Amino acid sequence: MNWTVNRIAHQQAAALGLGEAEKTSLHRAARNLVMKDVVPSKVDDSDSRGTRLLDDEAAAVLALLMPLARMAMDVRGLREIANSLFAIQFNETETEIAHAIVKVKEGKSVTMVTKLRLHGETLKLAPFTEFLVEGEEPTGKVADMVSAHTSAFYTDLVTMEVPASDILRPLLV
Repeated sequence: MNWTVNRIAHQQAAALGLGEAEKTSLHRAARNLVMKDVVPSKVDDSDSRGTRLLDDEAAAVLALLMPLARMAMDVRGLREIANSLFAIQFNETETEIAHAIVKVKEGKSVTMVTKLRLHGETLKLAPFTEFLVEGEEPTGKVADMVSAHTSAFYTDLVTMEVPASDILRPLLV
């Protein structure tokens, strides 16, 4: 399905019960993300205004990034988060966002967790984003190894949780 920035902003504003001013703010944030190529889009050749069209996954990522953009996150950080959501999962064949969309359609609670981390040796900031799906908490040796690696090399500075299932559900209806 082809989504436009205007359609996504209107749908999100209606789902969240936002007024006209908030809807305009959502639209502006979404348009800025699309125009700065944070999410992939294509120009609608049939529209002389240069309307950008997004596929389902790009629309979902845009909807999830809009709250972060409104919190004044910079474009570089948002682009890194978007790239991680379009990445293929470890040992899987689908992207992170595709997996989240499937789980939301199944009725599961999905939360997007973004952490701003400081690397202990290089002192560089790095955003880390993952989806937490109800009933799919990581367990076992792999989870222990990831946890040990993270605590050894990174310090979490900020953690932001976005209720992905609440944001994506109106797009998937």
